[in-house]
Amino acid sequence: MVEINQARAQAGGVTSGDTPGFPVTLSQPGSYRLTGNLTVATANVTAIVVTSVDVSLDLGGFSIQGPVLCTGQPVSSCAGGSGRGVDGSATSRTMVWNGIVKGLGNGGLLLGELSRVERVRVRSNGGSGITVGRLSQVAGCIAESNFGNGVESTGEQVLVESTGAHFNAASGFSLGLLSNVQGSTASRNGSHGIDFTGPGGGSAAGAFSGNTLNANQGIAVTSLAKATGGNLCSDGSCSVRGARRFYLSANVTDGANSLNECIQGFHMASFYEIRETASLEYATAYGATRPDSGRGPLTATVGWVRTGSGSLSSNFPGRGNCGAWTISTSGFNGTVVQLRDLWDQAANTSSHYWEAIATDCSSPWPVWCVED
Repeated sequence: MVEINQARAQAGGVTSGDTPGFPVTLSQPGSYRLTGNLTVATANVTAIVVTSVDVSLDLGGFSIQGPVLCTGQPVSSCAGGSGRGVDGSATSRTMVWNGIVKGLGNGGLLLGELSRVERVRVRSNGGSGITVGRLSQVAGCIAESNFGNGVESTGEQVLVESTGAHFNAASGFSLGLLSNVQGSTASRNGSHGIDFTGPGGGSAAGAFSGNTLNANQGIAVTSLAKATGGNLCSDGSCSVRGARRFYLSANVTDGANSLNECIQGFHMASFYEIRETASLEYATAYGATRPDSGRGPLTATVGWVRTGSGSLSSNFPGRGNCGAWTISTSGFNGTVVQLRDLWDQAANTSSHYWEAIATDCSSPWPVWCVED
C-alpha cells in the first residue's frame, strides 16, 4: 500500500509522472492510503488526480481540505474555483472511502463509471459534493452544504444507500436513468430531495425506498421514479406504502388535449387503472385537494378518463371518448368520472363509489392521472 501525506505530496514521485506539489497523480492501479491531512492553499488547486483504472484510496480518517467556505442553509454563497478533492473522471473503477473532503473550489469527488464511494463526508465544496459515473455506488456518505448537488451521477444505474444530503444549493440527489436510492435522507436542499432527471436532464424512471425527504425547496422527489415503500416525504409527493400513485389534475382542459395534461411520470388514466382506489395512493403534491380530502382524492369533481373503447363519440358513459381524445368539437361526447359524495344513493350510472357521465368534448374538465 502506498502512503500519501502532505510531505509526500510536496516531494512528488508518488507514482510515475507525479510531479512535486499538487495535484498528486495516481497513475498506477493499486491501493493508496492517507497518513495525514492534505491541504491545498487555493480554490483552483486539485488535491488528487486519478489517471489509472482500479485505484483504491483509503482516506484513513483524514481530510482533503481547501480554503472554500460555503454559507447558508441551503447554501446561498460560495466563492468557488476549479479545484477538486479527488478527480478520477477520466478513468473507471475508483474506490474512495473513510474520510472527509471539504473546502475545494469545485467538487469534492468527481469519479468515473463503476466507482464506489463509502463513508466519506463531503462538505462546503464549490460544486457538487460527490459525482460518479454510470454503474457506480455511494454508501454511508454525507454530502452537506455544497454549492451544487449533494450526490449526482453523470450516467445510468447508480445505487445510493444510507447516505445523507443536507443544505446543498441544488438537489440532495440528482441521478440518471434506472438509478436507485435506498435508506437515505435529503433535507433542506435548495432544489429537490431526489431528482431523477440527472444533472444533464432527460433521464427516465428510477426507484426509491425507505428514504426520508424533508423540507427541500423543490419537491421531495421528481415523478420520474417508482416508490417501492417506506418513504417519508414532507410534501406528500411520494408513497409511504410503495403504492402506485394517482391524482386529479388541478388544471382543466377539453377532450382533445386531455392526454397532455398529466405531469411527466404519470399518464391519463384508464378507468380500470384507478377504479379500486384502495390499492392506490393519492399524490397530494400534484393533484387537486380539499379541506377534508386529507391524503385522499376529491369527491364530486369529474375528470376525463380513458375508457378502453374504440374511437367513439357515444352518448353513453364508458363508450364516449372524444374520438380517442382527438376531438374538442361541441356535440361530440367523452367520458368523465367522479367519486360520489352522497353515499346513501343507489348506484344508477356508478361503478361502486364512482359515477360516470358522458359530457361534451369541448367542456373544460380536470384529468385523472395515474403513475406510469
